[in-house]
Amino acid sequence: MPKIAAIICEYNPFHLGHEYQIKEIRRQLGDICVVGIMSGNVTQRGEFAFADKYIRAEAAVYCGADLILELPYPYSCASAEYFSSAGVKIADSIGADYLCFGSESGDIYSLEKISEILNDSEFIKILSYEALRRENENRGYAEIRSDTLKKYIKQLYSKKNHGENINTKNNIYSREICENSMHIDFDIIDKSNDILALEYMSAIKRQKSSLIPVAVKRKGAGYNDSDETEGYMSASGIRLLSENNFKLIRKFMPDKSYEVFEGAVKNKKAPVDERYIDSAVLSFFRLNLPENLSEYAEMTGGIEYRLAECASKSISVEEFYERAATKRYTNAKIRRIIKFAMTGVRQSDLKKLPEYTVVLAANERGRALLKQIKKTEKITVITKPSSYRDYSDIVKTQFELSLQADALFTLCLPERKPAGEYLRKTPIII
Repeated sequence: MPKIAAIICEYNPFHLGHEYQIKEIRRQLGDICVVGIMSGNVTQRGEFAFADKYIRAEAAVYCGADLILELPYPYSCASAEYFSSAGVKIADSIGADYLCFGSESGDIYSLEKISEILNDSEFIKILSYEALRRENENRGYAEIRSDTLKKYIKQLYSKKNHGENINTKNNIYSREICENSMHIDFDIIDKSNDILALEYMSAIKRQKSSLIPVAVKRKGAGYNDSDETEGYMSASGIRLLSENNFKLIRKFMPDKSYEVFEGAVKNKKAPVDERYIDSAVLSFFRLNLPENLSEYAEMTGGIEYRLAECASKSISVEEFYERAATKRYTNAKIRRIIKFAMTGVRQSDLKKLPEYTVVLAANERGRALLKQIKKTEKITVITKPSSYRDYSDIVKTQFELSLQADALFTLCLPERKPAGEYLRKTPIII
């Protein structure tokens, strides 16, 4: 069996940039089996996906992937630390040799060295202090971390230039950082894909995984860009463009992927529209006391009071998001918190790594790999979702959180479906 390259992904939708990434992985690594560990029906932005997980997985296998496994909710919807930790756990459990990811820089050396700093105990101590000290500032954690890292590096340079000893017991990388500084690009910590890449590499270290990180330099539009660049457009840009005229997105997608998504639109399986649950979201936050909301994941810093107040003043979900969002609590974070509260996700749920994944789509090579994965029994691989009750208590508990999210997702389809719609699904075989 060839070696395995895992990609933690969303494919929302699968576009030319994703196709390029898979081709580039095979160019770099040779004969390789590509496994996508793909977000389920809820994405990291806290939004429901444009189309359901089976449709997106089908497009990915038609366009180069061999096997698509689910990165289940709530991890698929969580902040970068939990999102990456869950993806790395699944990749490691299926025996992947490489973890491949998109990167603005493509600079694996800088990513590795910065990851080492971020995981150094002395830096962690300083960052914890800074995050606590600046808790009331209207700034996000990522921005505070970036500021702290750059300040930390400057202090190390200053100590070295003044002849001070920088080789402390807990700071074993300090001298190397200073001596090789000209080769490290510290600005990459401010770039979306590189930030996530650093989280993947940190998760690999924390879990003592043997995964080898591979950075594929991103081509064209950036993660948050909505404009065309060099013939490429980001997934978020494609979703926006599709709202005006679905056919306009064709030039940014592989033919087979476009066919799959076009078929989903024609059959009223896409696009998903969260406005269909406006009343449910607003009702939930209007009727629940803020004190009762504090138990849910990421509900920190008194945000529950802000959400209750903003819900009482808003008449649509979009207005609710806009009122509630701040620089510290971004629109994406607000969306995640809302989903967690409505589906009963607690912080303890995020801290436990996933004990299962679901098979979404595969080709013949992927099916052969699947047999090999199941023999290792390092993670529960569910083929028929309806059989989830046959597994361990922890798998059942985790799976039922995903069912809660799907129960809301099915209300947002062009044609509403029962809450248990995705229990009846089976993998797409290409």
